[in-house]
Amino acid sequence: MAKAIGIDYGKKRIGIAISDPLKIIAYPYQTIDRKVTPDYISEIKKIIEQKDIDSIVVGYPLTLSGNESQQTKVTLEFIDELKNKLEISIFKCDERLTSKEAEYYLRQKNLKPSKNKDKIDQLAASIILRQFLSSQK
Repeated sequence: MAKAIGIDYGKKRIGIAISDPLKIIAYPYQTIDRKVTPDYISEIKKIIEQKDIDSIVVGYPLTLSGNESQQTKVTLEFIDELKNKLEISIFKCDERLTSKEAEYYLRQKNLKPSKNKDKIDQLAASIILRQFLSSQK
């Protein structure tokens, strides 16, 4: 059974989460540092091939009032790039407050969010993916 990946797309880092084969649970998987990996699309493609992925869920950043922002436009360009380079189903999922929720989880484990930005991105991606998977049931 194929899995899904969740993506928290950012200017510096891209958080990746992967679902279980039944698409019930979302697990933080990895963070792609865009400076270290400028060809991040190839890295995402590698994950898709290695982990038997059949769909991508990208966090769709809106302002708290539900409006689009500059980051929304940047994310839409990223989604278009994925669509042009990968043959896979791609979905958007509202990502408002997912990074704040991820920071909260880290604080609960006595970890400093400022020193664990890569974990925040992975957790945010897993929250995005979890929300999407829950909405599909």
